[in-house]
Amino acid sequence: MLILEADADGWVAVGFSDDRTMNSDDVLGCKRDPNDNSVAVIDTYNPTTQYAPNEVDPTQEGVCTHSTNFNNGRITCSFSRLIEAIGSSDRTLSDDLFLLFGTSESGGSATTSLLQHSTTPQISEQRANVTQSVTQCPPAPGNVTML
Repeated sequence: MLILEADADGWVAVGFSDDRTMNSDDVLGCKRDPNDNSVAVIDTYNPTTQYAPNEVDPTQEGVCTHSTNFNNGRITCSFSRLIEAIGSSDRTLSDDLFLLFGTSESGGSATTSLLQHSTTPQISEQRANVTQSVTQCPPAPGNVTML
């Protein structure tokens, strides 16, 4: 199970990358809808071109939401995703991957992509295998916690 928590009004997310850049990455996030303050877990990806807009994975397959919350400007969610890649935009989570942590003050509907992050994402110095350990991760913007 993954738990993301951060001081953010829009979204908090973790990306899984082969190369520490924000292209061709699998991104899992928790996004707040400002219309009703609900929080949804969404599976997205960064396309092959760096700086291209993030896109929603059309199937959302393999993601199970356990809990979500927005309280006092803090987004919290717990969820799981199948370890093996399901679609072409997914990464196998048992691979050693760089982790990218980001937040944004801009939320929206769970059917729309994540808008650009508010601060520069923190990127792990080393590859990590999230199925074994996340102790190699740096602190992320907005005090993001991933357990």
